[in-house]
Amino acid sequence: ISEDRLRPTIFGTPALRRHTTGRPWDMSAEEFRLDRMSLYFGSSQSISSLVSKAIGRLFVDEADKYRFTVGREGNPIQMARRRGQTFRAAGDFKVVYLCTPTTEGGYINTSYEKSNRSQYYTPCARCGEFIRMSFGNLKVEPEDLRDPEIIRLDECVYYQCPVCGGRVEQYEKFDMVEAGIWVPEGQAVTPAGKLTGTPDRGRRHVGFWIGEMISPWIPWHEMLAEWFEKNTPEGKALGTLREFKNQVLAQVWKEEAKSTEVSQLTQRRGDFSAGTVPDWVNILVAYGDYHEDEQGNPRIDYVVKGFGYFMRSATIKAGTAINFEQFEGELFRTPFVWSNPERKDEPTLEPVLAGIDARYKGATVFGFCDKWRGRVVPMMGGRDSQVVPVKLSKIDPAQVWKKSRRRIRAGTLY
Repeated sequence: ISEDRLRPTIFGTPALRRHTTGRPWDMSAEEFRLDRMSLYFGSSQSISSLVSKAIGRLFVDEADKYRFTVGREGNPIQMARRRGQTFRAAGDFKVVYLCTPTTEGGYINTSYEKSNRSQYYTPCARCGEFIRMSFGNLKVEPEDLRDPEIIRLDECVYYQCPVCGGRVEQYEKFDMVEAGIWVPEGQAVTPAGKLTGTPDRGRRHVGFWIGEMISPWIPWHEMLAEWFEKNTPEGKALGTLREFKNQVLAQVWKEEAKSTEVSQLTQRRGDFSAGTVPDWVNILVAYGDYHEDEQGNPRIDYVVKGFGYFMRSATIKAGTAINFEQFEGELFRTPFVWSNPERKDEPTLEPVLAGIDARYKGATVFGFCDKWRGRVVPMMGGRDSQVVPVKLSKIDPAQVWKKSRRRIRAGTLY
């Protein structure tokens, strides 16, 4: 950004260029020193770029792409915000988040929901009423046309005003957008372009939502053609429909799930009670997820599964432990009795192997695994886990957690 965008902008604009010092070393990739201020550029994955600087204006770009933690230091966004404590005390600190929305729980959507939720309204070229352009109001002629290539060649897409039903052509979009206005949630806009009503939230936290519907560079026929290309079973499977909703429509992605009837669950219910093992089970395995709850307290959510021939399986037990002592007690010190009372005198089963997520407090997890070496293994998921489900490592877990965490690689099962 500093080299490819801002440097050409500064030196190509006389009003900005006169604020440069003339010294080449004042315009490095990491810092621009101007006559009235300095611009710092940092990475969300670099601790050194986020500390030891006083910041009055913080711009967080692509916030949803950041990792939740950086090393052992914590959340990178919160670390960057702390650099503004000096200016915050003087009431002169501002933060700007810029990002394409991803999911409902993403940082940018969460921040927008807490804001005054401003959206851009434009006057209709037919009736003059201010409307928020919606992708659902794009129409094509003829109505049954679904071929993306024909839509691109014929440019036969128009916008139908939801108020008057009038037809708005592509070339009229530019004048409409130029005359538009930002409208916070709770307010309306008159045909004269005046805001009325009271916003639901104050102006201290301002949020702006904008999609490609009003972009001057993306024609409507291109958007609709891309929609027909990606709104297919193949597109959904490849994730291209999600990319379209995020990048083009600026909408959060919601995973679709089939609803399950109670009767369907009843049919699949086993003939044994929780904590007991049915006759067909030959082996027990377990998995634990070590993490923090909403109050910041550590917890281990775990599940014990029983497997029989032909990968037949059932959930034997599931629960939550507040520490490793309780976790090992639930798994290795509590007998899993047979559900068949006729087998009450036979030896019971125990989990032969338990995996536990090592991303949270890895040193602690590796220490627990070393205590139960051969019975409990640390696990880490990686971005390539869909390609390589499980990859074994010859590294000794005890040596890893004792000496260095740098040898821990994502996607590896130790």
